[in-house]
Amino acid sequence: MKKFITLCCFLACYFIGLGQELTKADYARAVSFLWPNLANKKVFNLSLQPAWFPDSTGFSFVTYSSSDKVFNKVEFKNMKIVPLFDHERLARLLNDSLKTTVKATALPFDFARYINKSTIEFNVQGKAYQLDINKWILKPRKRENENDLESKSPDNKWIAFSKDHNLYI
Repeated sequence: MKKFITLCCFLACYFIGLGQELTKADYARAVSFLWPNLANKKVFNLSLQPAWFPDSTGFSFVTYSSSDKVFNKVEFKNMKIVPLFDHERLARLLNDSLKTTVKATALPFDFARYINKSTIEFNVQGKAYQLDINKWILKPRKRENENDLESKSPDNKWIAFSKDHNLYI
């Protein structure tokens, strides 16, 4: 009886193994379900990340769709979602400064930092820029030895950074 059960198990494993052949198309389909291939390409706005205004009057966020990327803001005073800036105008400014074609629906940055009511800051191609919304002047901002791994506390009294796999405050 043991020999019969053992033979049945081996035959079952053999036939199951034959039915499980995967093709390159199967692998390609599996790769299409990986997060970098889905996020904001096939599936949109799963995780909105708010950027809080320094003066605590509201926050900004980015929404994606299959055709565009829109930077929005919500001010707590009126609680309405409005564009953070004029995307068309900023695209024209970036066209002139970067000497490349920039579409208003696909601006070359994913995060815009609200400094105050008239100033927004963002990074494009490794350079930091400040946009004056009132005068529509785009100027490069000089970085002052900023460490990307360094983070300030909300009250600016503490700085946390990592060095040699240790966290320092």
